[in-house]
Amino acid sequence: MERIESNGIVFGATQQPDYPVCDMAVRSGDRFILYTDGVIEVENGKGEFFGDSMLEQVIRRNESRTASQLVDQLLAELRDWQPGSTAQQDDITLIVVDVVQPGE
Repeated sequence: MERIESNGIVFGATQQPDYPVCDMAVRSGDRFILYTDGVIEVENGKGEFFGDSMLEQVIRRNESRTASQLVDQLLAELRDWQPGSTAQQDDITLIVVDVVQPGE
């Protein structure tokens, strides 16, 4: 698992944005998981964030699932982490992309 972090400007907010750039090799079988901070900042009843570590654990436990199954599992674990009485304070945006070669 390789983490690429970025705290750039919101997409489409300006006409001439200056977004961070990262070059990396991409191979068939790679998976990209893109998410907003609302995913890792979900709080439990004790005020603890879900956090990067929990996110990584869920991803590793479910790496053989399809992209849509992984999204469903992550969202279910976020719901379980946050008590129903606690209001969500931030958006939760989660995108899982699997890299495949043509013909696969």
